[in-house]
Amino acid sequence: MWSFSSLSRPPTLKPLSSQQSRISVAIAVAISKYHKSSIHFLNPKFNAADLVQVFTSTIIPAILAAHDSLDGVRIIMDNDGRHNAPVFVDFMKRIGLSVIRPWPAKSPDLNPIENVFSFLKSYVQGKCPTTERKLRYRIRRGWAKVSPTFLAHLLDSIPDRLSQVISLNGEKVAY
Repeated sequence: MWSFSSLSRPPTLKPLSSQQSRISVAIAVAISKYHKSSIHFLNPKFNAADLVQVFTSTIIPAILAAHDSLDGVRIIMDNDGRHNAPVFVDFMKRIGLSVIRPWPAKSPDLNPIENVFSFLKSYVQGKCPTTERKLRYRIRRGWAKVSPTFLAHLLDSIPDRLSQVISLNGEKVAY
């Protein structure tokens, strides 16, 4: 199973300086157990057609590097409206990549990529980048630190996450 997301908010948690509040980036990445895509910086006004290009140039090659084909590969996507746009949905059907739908809204505890973004935010937060160039650099450095062991741990935690959500009647769990 692969998890894909596009993050389009500034990856920092503490209050931003006025200079920092003027910079942000949008990224697209995918992870699986032991594997990750390269990081793709998106146009701030990206649309579903742009996501098709990102999948073609970045995400699909990462999946194929880990698998012989797309057969049997399933992907989790968040509920970004661009993921449900006809051009993107048609593309996914055409290439035969299975998307797990519907995905529960507001469920970061069930999507391991949210833990990766939390790690990236924490990493970048300590570096306090003040330009877009520095922000991109810090994100790249943080992405390089996302290890196969870390990814394996995240993906191995999915059954436990699901059990906890079930036992809590759908309430958020501590992941």
